[in-house]
Amino acid sequence: MTRSGQDPRTSPAALTRGAGRGPGSRNSGSDRNWGVRLVALGVLGHMLRSPRLYQRLAFGAIVAAALAGMGQENRAKSFERMAAWVKRQDERVEHKVKSALIEIEGHG
Repeated sequence: MTRSGQDPRTSPAALTRGAGRGPGSRNSGSDRNWGVRLVALGVLGHMLRSPRLYQRLAFGAIVAAALAGMGQENRAKSFERMAAWVKRQDERVEHKVKSALIEIEGHG
């Protein structure tokens, strides 16, 4: 019985052995990874020695703190607006109730 996309003459064991890779292909991949890691480590070391990195980090921290403060102020102002709206709604309802009571007393 064959699966779709497979050659019926190829055994499943042959597919799991390496799928046509040569014997040295595994080492060349790890050598490439080692080279990439070495370059990344060099770039990281260069960045950590750079004063510009620390200037950018300090600037980023200042901006983040300013944005957090602005967000807090915005939430406080929104809360104040909501409280004022609720107070106006309460006063409006109280006025309606008083008007209704006066109207009921006047007719009764």
